[in-house]
Amino acid sequence: MKTIKSTFFSLLILIVGTSLATSCSKDDETNANVIENAKVSSYLETFYSTNFQFGKSVETNPKSNSTLLNRSTEVENLVITEVFVGNATTARGYVITDKNTNDFLYFIDVDRIDFKMTSVKIDVNQVITLDNINQLEKYFSTNEFDYIKIAQDYQAEINENQANKRPFWGWAPTTPGACGPNSNGDGGCSYGTYQQHYIFWIKDGEPVATGDVFPCNC
Repeated sequence: MKTIKSTFFSLLILIVGTSLATSCSKDDETNANVIENAKVSSYLETFYSTNFQFGKSVETNPKSNSTLLNRSTEVENLVITEVFVGNATTARGYVITDKNTNDFLYFIDVDRIDFKMTSVKIDVNQVITLDNINQLEKYFSTNEFDYIKIAQDYQAEINENQANKRPFWGWAPTTPGACGPNSNGDGGCSYGTYQQHYIFWIKDGEPVATGDVFPCNC
């Protein structure tokens, strides 16, 4: 009887252990892919010039629905990973890689002390620097541009079938309206052809006129 009980508990421990290992394997694999990405490590070493470590990762994988996001394949199967710098307890950097290829696609640094954000589109080395980010519309509602939260909120929005025309990264046409504010900040208003730039689905500034603009009465 003692032998049977011993065998039973041994099997139980083995099953539980295997289950725990399986439940953690996906996150471990995702983080391992980022950690082992030499291009990511080299870039962060140059950018921060100090020690850093990776935090948690989340994935974006919107439903395959042509009415959502203009069916932009650029947001499918991306992995967003936190980067902690020095002894900080809040992530400062965010690395975005392709889940399938592990390619390093984008990098974002959020300096919440000097209210400055640097975003980089890696393949073309397109660097955008924003100052006074605490004055941007979504800064506080996203936990001061916590891009893990932004990704999770976006996923929830898509899962609720809410159509979203915002691009993940780049320019999209927009119309301020018959009495929309001028992009030159002179307090007037106008209508015409405008483009809005987005980083991670969020507006990173005011619309920019890309065609004829006409004054209107406001």
